[in-house]
Amino acid sequence: MGIPVTHFMWEWQHILRIHKELRGIGRRSFGERRKRPDILVSYIDGPGRSGAYYAKLYADENDIYYENVVEYGRIGRSLSENQNLQCVVFVDDFLGTGNSASAHFRDLATTHGPAIEKAKLTLFFIAICGFAAGQMRLDATLSELNLIVRAQICDILDEGDRCFGDRSAIFPEPARRDRARQIAYLHGARLEKNMPLGFGDCQAAVVFENNCPNNSLPILWSACNDWMPLFERV
Repeated sequence: MGIPVTHFMWEWQHILRIHKELRGIGRRSFGERRKRPDILVSYIDGPGRSGAYYAKLYADENDIYYENVVEYGRIGRSLSENQNLQCVVFVDDFLGTGNSASAHFRDLATTHGPAIEKAKLTLFFIAICGFAAGQMRLDATLSELNLIVRAQICDILDEGDRCFGDRSAIFPEPARRDRARQIAYLHGARLEKNMPLGFGDCQAAVVFENNCPNNSLPILWSACNDWMPLFERV
C-alpha cells in the first residue's frame, strides 16, 4: 500500500503570502523604525512547538519586531504595555477539526476580551493548511462568542483530502480504499492507539518542509515501537 503525500509544502511561501491579509491595517509613522511595532504575533500551541516556529518565521518575513512574538500567556502583559498595537495575528500550521482553535479563542474572549475591545484591536487567525470543515467549526464558535476574527486557511483541504473517506481522491476505488484503511489502521493503532488515523481522525497526508502535523496518518510520522517513519515529527 502506498499513501501519496498530497501536500508537501514549503511553508515560507505561504508565510509571505498571508501577510497580504493585513493590507487593511495601515502603517503608522514610528519615526525611523523600519520594522512594525504595532502588530503582535502569537500562536495556538505552546513554546517550542510548530506554532511558535511559524509565528517567528511570519514576523521575520514581514518585518515585525522579534519581541512582538509572544506566547499566549504573555498576551495580557503585551496588551497593557504596548499602546501602539493595532492588531494581533495568531499563526498556526494546521487546522484539523477546529476544536483546539475554538477552545483557544473561547479562552481569549474570556480572559482578554475587554482589553481587546478597549484597544479596538483587529484579530487574525491564519493557518497554513487545514480542512474547510475545521474552519466552519471555528467560524461558528467565533460567531457564538461575538468575537470578530478574520480567519483564513492558505491551503484549504476538503473531504477528498481525507485518505479513507467516501469522497477520497487518494483512494477513489472503494475496495482498494478499504484495504488501505485496514492496513493504515492496523499499524496506526500500534503506533498511536488513541489516534490511529491521525489526531481528530483527520486521515490527512500533509507534510511540511520541517515537520509533519499529527493530524496526518501516524504511519507517516510516528517513531514508536521501532517504526521508521518517512517524516518523523520533531
